[in-house]
Amino acid sequence: MTAPPPSRYRVVERGRRLVVIDRQSGAEVSRQPEVPGSGSGVPRRGRLSLPSAPKRTSFDGTSTLTTHALYDLKAPRTIRLDPGSALTLSRMRLAAVVVAVLTVVAIVAWPALMVIPIVLANAKVRDGARRAATGWLDRVEAEAN
Repeated sequence: MTAPPPSRYRVVERGRRLVVIDRQSGAEVSRQPEVPGSGSGVPRRGRLSLPSAPKRTSFDGTSTLTTHALYDLKAPRTIRLDPGSALTLSRMRLAAVVVAVLTVVAIVAWPALMVIPIVLANAKVRDGARRAATGWLDRVEAEAN
């Protein structure tokens, strides 16, 4: 039986710390993970980011909203919302939740409605909704300035 080849790396102690040395290059091996998009060629998947709610910034009812690519073509951008726009946005969120619950109940009652999620998955439908939301956000941003 033959002995296995020597390891590419060796571990040495420097100043009461263990350091890994690459035997081929003689350089110290970094422990920090590579930053995505730094040229490694392998794309890394980050955590799924979800849209966030507006953050209240003052007592007069104004808020700031950092947009998400899910609904804004120009995302991410931070938009200052006046009290009326913040109220409209909260009502739209409530309406979306109610529509989602009613859709689930309707699909359970009548499974043929499974066509609805398929239609919403269509790229043209999503792009149209995203364009409409971007237009509304552009108007809100123009009014704030």
